[in-house]
Amino acid sequence: MIAGDDPVVRRLGRDEAVRGVVDGIGGRLVLTDRRVLVTEHGVITLDVPIDNLRLVEFDIESQRPARVIIVPEYPSDPPRELDIEPQQYDEVAAVLAQLGPRIQGPPQA
Repeated sequence: MIAGDDPVVRRLGRDEAVRGVVDGIGGRLVLTDRRVLVTEHGVITLDVPIDNLRLVEFDIESQRPARVIIVPEYPSDPPRELDIEPQQYDEVAAVLAQLGPRIQGPPQA
């Protein structure tokens, strides 16, 4: 999970719950009940509410690390990419399973 010295810990609200963590190559993806954070080499490079995400993509390619791409709704929050080793696919799947329905929003009539 997240160690006490992780920069994400200082950003969490008192009642904010971490729902998933994916350790990638050189970075980390953290999903809370409110937002998505990305750290790169120990620095938070993305911190956006889930409602402000436009696209989350998970690409798996032969002979290369997979990649999670996160695109926020607003250009002031630049997209982030995180390379993922195969042993982390289960963690990515768990995060995406929680995040996907929240991005999609309620069903339209």
